[in-house]
Order: sequence, then C-alpha cells, then structure tokens
Amino acid sequence: MDTPVSEKTSFIKPTLGPVIAIWWAWFWRTWIFASLGIFCVLVVTAAIIRVSGIHFPLPLSPEMKLMPKWVTLGPPILVGLFSQLWSFQQVLREVTFKKFSIRLVKSS
Repeated sequence: MDTPVSEKTSFIKPTLGPVIAIWWAWFWRTWIFASLGIFCVLVVTAAIIRVSGIHFPLPLSPEMKLMPKWVTLGPPILVGLFSQLWSFQQVLREVTFKKFSIRLVKSS
C-alpha cells in the first residue's frame, strides 16, 4: 500500500474509458451498501415506532408537518455518506484495473 512514486511513473489521461471504470467500481458498491444500510435503518426505525406504540394518524397533524426535516432525512443521508466513503476506500484498496491503478500521493 505504501509504494513510493518513482521517476518512472507514467500517468494516463483521464479519458472516458478509465473514468467509467473507476466510476462503476465505486458506484455499484455505493448503491448496494447504501441500499442495504438505509433499508436496515428504516426497518429498525419502524420497529422502534411499532414497539413504542407511536401512532401517526393520516392526514398528518400540523405538529407533525412542522417536524424538522433532518429528523427524518438525517439517518438515511448519514448512511449514504458513510457508504460512499467506505466504497471509495474499498476501490482504492482492493480494486485492480487492467491497465492502470489509482493512487493517492502526498504532494511534495
């Protein structure tokens, strides 16, 4: 993982082929992990609501309409964010492409 950059390192231009390969390696992992994570968060939330006996009458009362959006959108957004970070780390660490590799190199 700690491979030094040598003078012989050659760089490729970010053309459509490598960009799509990198995007796809990141995207499908993010989609799967975010979907599973958000599903789990929703199941746990529904179970907590069910067990605690909270009842949401329809149509929603004016008090419910005033509930801050971060209360309902916060957990799925956090799960999506963490799944993107984890997926990107996995792509950097484990994915091997046929003609190139991805590296994060400290600038001098």
